[in-house]
Amino acid sequence: MTKYNNYIILALLLIGLFSYSCKDDYNDHYDRSGALPEESLYDLIKSDPDLSTYARLIEIGSYQDTLSATQTYTVWAPENSALSDVDLNTITEVQARLIVSNHIARFNNSTTTPDGKPIRMENRKIYTYSGAGTAFAGVEINRHDILAKNGLLHTLKEQIQFHYNLYEYIKAVPGVSKLRDFVSRFDEEIFDEDASTSYIDPVTNQLMYDSVMIFYNRLFDAPLLGLGYIHSEDSIYTMLMPTNEAWDAAYARISPSFKAYNANQRIADSITEVQTSLAIVNDLIYRKFIPNPAAQDSLISTSPSVIHNPDVLFGGLTSETASNGLIFSINDLRYDNRDTWDKFVEVECENVENRLPLNTQTTSVTTREVAAGGEYFVSGLRYLEVSPVNPGTNPEVTIQIPNVLAGKYDIYVEFLPGTIDGLPEGAVPTDCTKLQFVLTYANAKGADAFSIARGTKNLITSPTEKVRMKVFSDFSFPISNYYDRIWMIDLQAGLHSLTGMKVRTLLKIQTDVSNAELNANTYTRKFRVDRVIFEPVVK
Repeated sequence: MTKYNNYIILALLLIGLFSYSCKDDYNDHYDRSGALPEESLYDLIKSDPDLSTYARLIEIGSYQDTLSATQTYTVWAPENSALSDVDLNTITEVQARLIVSNHIARFNNSTTTPDGKPIRMENRKIYTYSGAGTAFAGVEINRHDILAKNGLLHTLKEQIQFHYNLYEYIKAVPGVSKLRDFVSRFDEEIFDEDASTSYIDPVTNQLMYDSVMIFYNRLFDAPLLGLGYIHSEDSIYTMLMPTNEAWDAAYARISPSFKAYNANQRIADSITEVQTSLAIVNDLIYRKFIPNPAAQDSLISTSPSVIHNPDVLFGGLTSETASNGLIFSINDLRYDNRDTWDKFVEVECENVENRLPLNTQTTSVTTREVAAGGEYFVSGLRYLEVSPVNPGTNPEVTIQIPNVLAGKYDIYVEFLPGTIDGLPEGAVPTDCTKLQFVLTYANAKGADAFSIARGTKNLITSPTEKVRMKVFSDFSFPISNYYDRIWMIDLQAGLHSLTGMKVRTLLKIQTDVSNAELNANTYTRKFRVDRVIFEPVVK
């Protein structure tokens, strides 16, 4: 055996001896008698006169089952003198849970834990030991490492102080109860497989599972579509916090745009209520710590929306510090409707999923691509060329327009000229056509209604210029045809299917050229369309 191998063996023996010594000290520290305690953490706290206030908070906050179960916890319980400012007669369940959860963490966290090692609390805040285990979260420990059958108990001479995180603020502050009532609908607990562990029951010797349930709110936490982990201590946000006054005013302003139809009026009203509330919430949250958002040129919310005038939205507001960001309370939610809840609806005509099936007996379509930096702006660098199957028919395409709200829009269609394809040298451009448009939409009773635009000189393409053609002006839709964020999140989760999404607003584009006009070479029966734009009228 080489000298090198001898060194390896010696090192391994020393490591093993050190590990065994640490384990022996650990066992001596927790269970010198070798007997398993019979009391749960809740039993220990409830039976201790110095912890009676905290015990009552556990009961008000409905944590007694949690601290009596087999799952392992550590509790840093503030003694009665530390909670002298708590009025047990008026405190709410939510407020009690905030205090209790700020003093509980999963697993055994003894005072031998190294100073500075992060410990994540039940409320997700992160604290550490200091002073060689004599203090926790900056608070002096009085009694320590009291063993229960499901964990460890320490007592504190003071309460652990904390700032609300953004979600705790919503939960705890009375003045934002309208916001709280809505977002709380999506609160739930879900199984955390990664944090859950298995163990052998010492009495039955059977394999058991220590299942960990964690907080989840799909409005905020859903992958891709969630608005931000505002209950997490690991993420930083800046958030507008509408007071009840601001919520009511915004609701009155926005709700007419989400007027829905259903044969059951209660269902229609429910859809309107949810979608209006989502419209208020969608653009309240902004990533990162932004001390002076009003001074920014623009902001992007987590929804995401581009806020072009942050000074209007944030002007005159002062901030409060949260544990995971900044809060700007607001009594007047000054949303620009076209930046936030009532955006431009833009549909690319070349995308096959945006069109109804073609009538292949009359119409042929081809998707064309253009290079960047060309003479004409082409959205997405692609457009749709529409031509007749035979010269005697007027070709047509029907575009689906999703998420149209109740209210007024100016409706535009963008057409490209024949010269985008180039012309032979010396040729005179003559490729233009006359068009008609048929708009299909749902009326106030949920039935299909129609409006036709045709026969005016403004509905003619140009042989040499891109045309942004205004097809309908101030057109009023009586009800919305909108699929909201929660519907999309549930679609993502497999609770809906795309086949359940019905687009009720359609725009048919068709050449309107007579045989005489065609034979006289006045117009062709061909057009090149880029996109359809529904521009909301300012509200």
